[in-house]
Amino acid sequence: MPLNERISSAPFAGKVAVVTGAASGIGKATAVELMRHGAELHAVDCDAERLDMVVKKWRDAGLPAHGHVVDCADEAAFRQVADAIAQAAGRIDIVHLNAGIAVGGLAETIPAAEWRRIIEVNQLAVIYGVLAFVPHLKRAAPGSTLVFTSSAVGLCGFPYVAPYAMTKFAVAGLAESLAAELAPAGVHVVTVFPGMVRSRLIPTSKIDLPELWRGKVLALLDRVAMPPEKLARRIVKAIRKKQRTVIMLNGMGPFFWVKRLSVSLYQTLLGWGTRWLLRERKQG
Repeated sequence: MPLNERISSAPFAGKVAVVTGAASGIGKATAVELMRHGAELHAVDCDAERLDMVVKKWRDAGLPAHGHVVDCADEAAFRQVADAIAQAAGRIDIVHLNAGIAVGGLAETIPAAEWRRIIEVNQLAVIYGVLAFVPHLKRAAPGSTLVFTSSAVGLCGFPYVAPYAMTKFAVAGLAESLAAELAPAGVHVVTVFPGMVRSRLIPTSKIDLPELWRGKVLALLDRVAMPPEKLARRIVKAIRKKQRTVIMLNGMGPFFWVKRLSVSLYQTLLGWGTRWLLRERKQG
């Protein structure tokens, strides 16, 4: 589909949308999909060069895009951007809190500074987003929407990505609580649980996996990861249809269903698999 091809019904015409982590991956794809459905888009990212590049491309294609460079883990700066968008646009109808990073490795070997940073970006920045944007969404209600990006590992804990899983479980819990809390105000909440997605998250993150684990994960990623555009279409559909969750478990489906069957069985099988891979590494 051409970049500037619009959805004929333009269901979000007159709506203002904000997407964090919008310069690449899921955020970038969702931003484009929202604009195709008629929304005015405010893209937020900490990567100034990449953000400038994608916003220029969108604007050259005739899409209504604006860029805002900010570290979402900076509470004051994030709130200032939220207020500036609301003042300039007059309203905020859709907010997708998507920005995130990944950290992995043996939990006890990951430096405390890296634990703090992932908590800052994946948890505190989401909280700051709630504090900054929910008042604006309430003013635009009924019909406004708050979207959270969790993860398949926000449903199923996984070895060697404990910091990432911890933060994504936290996002899922926050979203579930706010879905009930914001319903009386007319603000709809959507929680997104993606499995493997083709994005910059893994290549640009510090994930220190044992050699065989890394090979298995990268091979699986190459084979089953979905394009972010596919996920973006489901996210926008969930916003339009007032659905509460988007669960697309590419590469993670078997883990999810085993855990649904039995948490104890899931943990046992995952332990066996981890021991087997470590044994294979030692024998190799």
